[in-house]
Amino acid sequence: MKILATLPTKGRDLRLDLFRGVANWGIFLDHIPNNIVNWLTTRNYGFSDAADLFIFIFGYTVSFVFARMMLERGFIIGATRLLKRVWQIYVAHVFLFVLYLAEIGYIAQRSGNAGFTDDFNIRGFLENPAQFLFEGLILRFKPVSGVRERVAGKLGRANQVNRIALWFKKEFDGFENMLLIVRG
Repeated sequence: MKILATLPTKGRDLRLDLFRGVANWGIFLDHIPNNIVNWLTTRNYGFSDAADLFIFIFGYTVSFVFARMMLERGFIIGATRLLKRVWQIYVAHVFLFVLYLAEIGYIAQRSGNAGFTDDFNIRGFLENPAQFLFEGLILRFKPVSGVRERVAGKLGRANQVNRIALWFKKEFDGFENMLLIVRG
């Protein structure tokens, strides 16, 4: 069977890089609470936000890369390379998921503030770890699922980061000096 396809030229498509950058800016602006600039993002004017645009561009780019590979080397080679890339992304997701649980659980335990578990949506992990880990492994877990509106309205992302930084400041002497060194 002969497949006729028109693929883009080899090399980077700067248009995709441009729109990926615009999507990243949109994601950044959407995470700043009570900001006039984020009124301009797609989140306010439709059913999707900048993260959806970013994922769409990612899929579009992947289709170019692996379609070329499938046409040049065959379907089996292209499919195995695609599955290898999917596996790499999944392993990174699982690693970050476990790191997220450990970090927030540790901070909530050390600070004695049960609000962290609700603000970062890990109460389910503390109540039923096996079910919660299973949902994380099958990609059903969302860090702010169900509490997004309350957290965004009451605290906002920036305030959550400030709460963690203040906890570190109280726990570890010299934390401010470390921040000054990092900021340069």
